[in-house]
Amino acid sequence: MSAVNIAELLIDPLRSGPAAISTVDTFLRQPSLGIVEVDDTIARAAAELVARERVGRLPGALIAATSREYALPLVTGDRRLARALTPNAFFVADYLL
Repeated sequence: MSAVNIAELLIDPLRSGPAAISTVDTFLRQPSLGIVEVDDTIARAAAELVARERVGRLPGALIAATSREYALPLVTGDRRLARALTPNAFFVADYLL
């Protein structure tokens, strides 16, 4: 997951309050999660996703390109992005209590 994911996943919880933030923080502290940097390859792939209108916004495209580059499932707080890139995408709100 990229640092862009972390920012995206925290938006709604920051609006909701401490309990929601705690839930996302617990998710983010899982030992199996790692944070990767957006490099030139990911940036170019993200630009292509936006240019080809596969993904509407650059932050979502960066998240999608990162998951593709590392062959990992896409985890997002953006319902539209999850729907656009199904089946390998997970809308995090569907999995949080």
